[in-house]
Amino acid sequence: MADSYFFLIKVVGVVGFIDRRLDIPENMDPNVSSIISDCWQSNPEYRPSFEEIIRRMTEIIQSGTRTASTP
Repeated sequence: MADSYFFLIKVVGVVGFIDRRLDIPENMDPNVSSIISDCWQSNPEYRPSFEEIIRRMTEIIQSGTRTASTP
């Protein structure tokens, strides 16, 4: 329990005080990568709203569904 708490504190420190983020995998859908990057903006005013995130994710899902069902 103490180890997980210490790890959590380290993650909060790296993200919150040093403004670093994890690497986004290269093979990730660029549209999803874009959402993640937008959510990681340091200035909260530049981050998308939840409504915007839902809209963008819905578009990604619908476009994937159309692609999967296309012969």
